[in-house]
Amino acid sequence: MTNDEWNLDSANDSVSNGWDLPVPQTQNVPQATNINSGFQPEARRVEKLRGPWHWALTLLALLIVGGLSFLMAYLTKDIEKRPALLMGLIFAVPMAAMFLASLLLEQRTCAMTPSFLRKTQAIIALVAVVATFCVGTLCDWIYLESYATKSEYRTVFVLDKSDSMGGGVGSNDEKLIKAMEPVLEGMSPTEEVGLVLFETEVLDYTPIRPLGDNNHGVNLMKTIRDTAPRGLTNFTAALDQAIALIDSHQASRADDMQYRIIFLTDGDDTVNIADNIERITNTCKNKQITVHGVAFSAAGDLNRLSMLIGATGGQTVRADDMDQLIEVMTVLTKNDADLLRSGHKDANIMTAIMLCLEGIVIGVGLWLMLSVHGQFRVQAILSPLMGVAALVLLKYAGFTAEADFWWIIEGVAFSLLGIVFMTKNRLLNRNEEDKPKQNASQSPQNPQAPSVNIPDFDF
Repeated sequence: MTNDEWNLDSANDSVSNGWDLPVPQTQNVPQATNINSGFQPEARRVEKLRGPWHWALTLLALLIVGGLSFLMAYLTKDIEKRPALLMGLIFAVPMAAMFLASLLLEQRTCAMTPSFLRKTQAIIALVAVVATFCVGTLCDWIYLESYATKSEYRTVFVLDKSDSMGGGVGSNDEKLIKAMEPVLEGMSPTEEVGLVLFETEVLDYTPIRPLGDNNHGVNLMKTIRDTAPRGLTNFTAALDQAIALIDSHQASRADDMQYRIIFLTDGDDTVNIADNIERITNTCKNKQITVHGVAFSAAGDLNRLSMLIGATGGQTVRADDMDQLIEVMTVLTKNDADLLRSGHKDANIMTAIMLCLEGIVIGVGLWLMLSVHGQFRVQAILSPLMGVAALVLLKYAGFTAEADFWWIIEGVAFSLLGIVFMTKNRLLNRNEEDKPKQNASQSPQNPQAPSVNIPDFDF
């Protein structure tokens, strides 16, 4: 590019985008003619240089934003298997891509820079920021809600405390105690949990209550720890007591939330489950209670409960050591895997960061694209506030509809947002004649430097 072309391009940037950028000085600045009398050769060359960049970077921005949104949604459709921090990072990728694309586009072309009607452009830019942020946040919310493990269960733990569980160091009972601590700690304080401990008869039971209600979770753990193993293994008494807890709790609730029983044993029934399994199965089916079975250690045998577990839609899993027990119990108790509704501290922090980052990046990106004078200050303040507002509003929002293809809709929505890159932002007053833009650059070394009459290019 010649010095003449660089001077003309820089002058155009300084005038049209409202920034106080210095214009490179040269002793050979040509006197541009009026826009109505035709472009000079230098202006035509600048237009040829900038035009292709505008469309190439525009297409790149569209592909990056839409393509990464599709990829992000597709790769994370098994969200329940991914940690909260990874989900936050993946959601931030399309936002960062939008920022980078808009930055490249404006830096290389200034194609989105408006030249007049500042107030109108400011209003449009603000509306675009708000609308784009709302669409992006809504897509994130729908996606997270759709692929969350939305079990919405109240849980009753039925734990074996028979003599075979042993006692002391290295026993199955010690492993159970150590496994239940992280399992209960990993559940949300709002989740409602009950407990049944059994041997020949029911040793102890605790009604269903929220874990965070008056240290309910701590008290459950204390009961498990303080109850010593003894006696035989009576599946019937344990299951009947769990169903009784559910009946009692259900009578005081008017919602449709379902119940589940997580039944753990290290052996087999030694009393009379064969005579009662059909009755218990029918009861659980009628009450829509899901029963999961955990066979702990090699001696764990759930064959007698296979009909009950299968009929209620539960799972039968085996854990041979404490680490496996923690893993399977964590999976079975996972109540809600999405960031917005999770009760975990790291999920709350990442959700706040994700939504604020989304607001900031979209706001700054649109500011770079529209380059409205004075708009950055407004968006820099408003975007994080919108992120915080979205966090508060969506944290307690519910969405129950099944939507297996929302990841496609999300990708399409983000792709459509790329249209803002495709549109040159120029609201023209049709009743006003186009006027050439002027920029006088006076150098201390060359006070007689001529004014440059910059044409308003139309790509």
